[in-house]
Amino acid sequence: MKKILTLIGILLISTSASAAQKYEVGLGTNHGGVLGGSISTDLSENTEIFAGLGLTAGDGVGFVIGSKLWLNDNIRLIGNYGYNCTVKTTTIGSTTTTSYKDYMGLNIGAGYSFGGKDSSGVSVDLMLTNQSDCRKAASQKSKTAIKIALGYRF
Repeated sequence: MKKILTLIGILLISTSASAAQKYEVGLGTNHGGVLGGSISTDLSENTEIFAGLGLTAGDGVGFVIGSKLWLNDNIRLIGNYGYNCTVKTTTIGSTTTTSYKDYMGLNIGAGYSFGGKDSSGVSVDLMLTNQSDCRKAASQKSKTAIKIALGYRF
């Protein structure tokens, strides 16, 4: 975890002097948790990297690091690694204990930014998330792997 955060910091600091940065806040996996924010830095005219932190459903802090490939001014393809889900477990014995565990994984998807790549506006992303660890931990088969991320880009 420390190595990933160090890498994120080095990448953002090293490119911040020469590349445009955009900020995004919102809900969903592209924002590091249930609610969070991210910073995007341009690598080229149509590619940017991003990193974010967010609050998870388990009262923890999640992260996300990834890349966005802009097909045109509004449509983007997204690949990232970060927060996927939180699983609640309850142990019943002499005392009842409840614990939460956050799971990370790979996510891919596509999105639409209503304001465009270089303008402020609402963004909507449809993400396919890796739910295998979440399903194993929760002993569920029906948990959907398709998630929606909503944000505001400025």
